[in-house]
Amino acid sequence: MTIIHLRKLAVSAWALACRQLEKRELRGWTGLDHRSKSDLGALRVALVKQSSYCDLYADPGATTPYGLLASSWHRTGPIGLFLGCKARFIIVHPDDAPECRVWEEKLVYEQGAGERGERFPRIRKAQALVAVEADTVDWAQFDVVIALENAVPAVVTACYPRVLWCTMLEHHRMRPYRSYLAKAPAGYDVFLNLRMGPNLVSLFRRRHVVDFPYGLNRAGGLAEIYRRDAQAARGVMLEDNQDASVLGPLLSARGIEWTQGGVPGGSLVDYHKKLAGCRIFLAPKSSRPLGGLAALDAAAMDCLIVGRGTDCWNPYLILPELDIGDPERSVARVAELLANEGEFARLLAMQRVRMAWFGWERPWRQLLAVRKKLVETSH
Repeated sequence: MTIIHLRKLAVSAWALACRQLEKRELRGWTGLDHRSKSDLGALRVALVKQSSYCDLYADPGATTPYGLLASSWHRTGPIGLFLGCKARFIIVHPDDAPECRVWEEKLVYEQGAGERGERFPRIRKAQALVAVEADTVDWAQFDVVIALENAVPAVVTACYPRVLWCTMLEHHRMRPYRSYLAKAPAGYDVFLNLRMGPNLVSLFRRRHVVDFPYGLNRAGGLAEIYRRDAQAARGVMLEDNQDASVLGPLLSARGIEWTQGGVPGGSLVDYHKKLAGCRIFLAPKSSRPLGGLAALDAAAMDCLIVGRGTDCWNPYLILPELDIGDPERSVARVAELLANEGEFARLLAMQRVRMAWFGWERPWRQLLAVRKKLVETSH
């Protein structure tokens, strides 16, 4: 049995457990509509990265969420911060403090003549031009600071005890991830764990850990940014890890227009615009386990997701009615949805409720609960 097969078995078991745990929260979120119930509009938030961080946004001077996305090197990231809060993006220079150097483990991926070895040094050089020293920022102007990979050193965070200091790693495979689940790093109050909903690990979640997705967003967040015309949208977006040689002919045989993902190293905005032109995001049979960020983007663009939940570490956005793993059945269901506006609208409304809870409301409730507890214990 190959490593891929073992990983797919593991993610299937994990996703099934997530589905069962999800049912325990039904009363907490099925009554929500697509609007957040948390009063976050006045919350002052900073998203911070070091110039050594080679993902996400590159323009601290961007004045709109679209401008931030246009500057992104790769992923969408927590763009919802800039829609639902008073948020600011800051790039700081790397610091020599031990807690600020966790990014250095990723340098191993740049060895040799690969794409990262050529591109990432260039990214760091460009970002250094717009970076500032962490100790020159007045962090007191923020209520919450999310510092990617401990971007702000502990000697600075200690000067601002009223700020809720949060850290988040780029991915689960980084060495400090497990240790941060047990204890937040020096200078930080909260570890944002990249999860969307209840899972086997969160059953034992410590008080400082918050289920917070890398792509945090509100329901319809991307549709709002791109001013998506839902009536003009048509066709299907295939998730990147689907076999287009199988699904493409099935879709074409039914006269359904389709496209597939982005180009590695290509423009994030170009991908988003392709997604905005589609009505359905299709992922019935993936070649590898999926983290769920592409599905999160699709839901934030108000594309209805048809896919196999047991292929995803975060299966929460896929409706049980659209959890389909067979290519032919999934395409047949897509055809039905495209032909039935009423059914499409009904299911999209249900998906927006899930997006509102797992993609936005639930993470904030956990985070604000930690903040409240820290305030109470400080008095």
